[in-house]
Amino acid sequence: MPGGDDTAPSEAAIGTDGGILAGACRAYLDGRADAALRVERDDGYWDTQPVEFYFAAEPQPLEATVLDRAMGRIVDVGCGAGRHVLRLQQAGRNAAGIDLDPALIALCRERGCRDVVAGDVLSGGLGEDAWDTALLFGNDLGLGGTADGTTRLLAALRRAIRPGGVVLLTSVDVAETETPAHLAYHAARRAEGRPPGELVIRLGFDGTTGSWFRWHHLGPDELRPLAEDAGWHLDTVQATGHGPYAAVLA
Repeated sequence: MPGGDDTAPSEAAIGTDGGILAGACRAYLDGRADAALRVERDDGYWDTQPVEFYFAAEPQPLEATVLDRAMGRIVDVGCGAGRHVLRLQQAGRNAAGIDLDPALIALCRERGCRDVVAGDVLSGGLGEDAWDTALLFGNDLGLGGTADGTTRLLAALRRAIRPGGVVLLTSVDVAETETPAHLAYHAARRAEGRPPGELVIRLGFDGTTGSWFRWHHLGPDELRPLAEDAGWHLDTVQATGHGPYAAVLA
C-alpha cells in the first residue's frame, strides 16, 4: 500500500468489510477511474485510497526492493484484484493467489488470473509444504489483526512454505511518525495494553460502510521476535525512514 499513513488498508479482502473492496474494484473495472475507498479509524481519523492501486501493472517501488528473492511456486496471500498474480503469471512464473472474498477471486479470474482460490490462510488454506514463496505485499502482514493473530499467520506460513523458502512482505512502522493524531492513537493503544500499530478500521465506498475490523501494523523490531517464535529469521529489511518498509523472512 503506498504511503505510511496508519489507516492504509490492506490488499486483502477483510471478512467483515461487507464486500466494500470488491465493490470498489468492480466499479473501477466498470470505468470509474477515480474510484476511491474511504478508510476510517475508530478515533474518527480518515483518509482515502485510490482504487487504481489494486490494478497497478508494476510492483510498488518498495515491493521491488525484495521481489528478486521470489522463487519457485509463489502464492500471493490476500491477492485482492490479482495485480501480483497476473503480472507474475504473464512473466512465466508459477504464481497463485488466495483471498477471503469469493467476489474478488471471481474478479481475478475475469482479469485472467488462472490459479486463484477463496480461502482462509489462518485456517490452513495454504496447505503444508506447498509453496516456495509467499507474498504479503500491500501491508498484508497485518491480516492477523492482532499480535496473536500475526503469530498465527506466521506459523501458518511456516507450515505452508517448503524448507529454504521465503516470505516477502511490506508493513508500516507506526513509530516513525510525527502526526499528532497518530501519536495520540498509539498512546491510547498502549494505555489499553495493546501494540501501538493494532488498528481498528473500516472501509467505505459510494456511501456504503463496512464493519469495524482489526489490522496490525508492526515495525521490524516488533516483527523479529514474532517471526523467530514461528521459525522464521528476519533476513532483510528495506526501510524508508518514514514508516513503510519491506522485509524478507527466511
